[in-house]
Amino acid sequence: MKPTTLRTKLEFLSDVLEDFCIKNSIEFLSADDILYSDIPLTEYQKDWLRLYINVWDIIEQDYTPNSKDCMETFIPTFHDWCYDDNNWYL
Repeated sequence: MKPTTLRTKLEFLSDVLEDFCIKNSIEFLSADDILYSDIPLTEYQKDWLRLYINVWDIIEQDYTPNSKDCMETFIPTFHDWCYDDNNWYL
């Protein structure tokens, strides 16, 4: 199953953020709450969160049901992802 609607794309991005938080031992909050909080972050984590926020905003603002999918621009293998048993995989 591929994310095809705005809601499933944003749900996918939420899952990606949750995974990032788990792997980096960061409380699972919104990306901007993490980025602009007092949580100590590495430069890599800050850059990752800024890029994540940019992708989220593009998907949320530019999505129309008949538009070309912008996710492929940011995640080249996006359309190759599959969802099964609450996990995303290629």
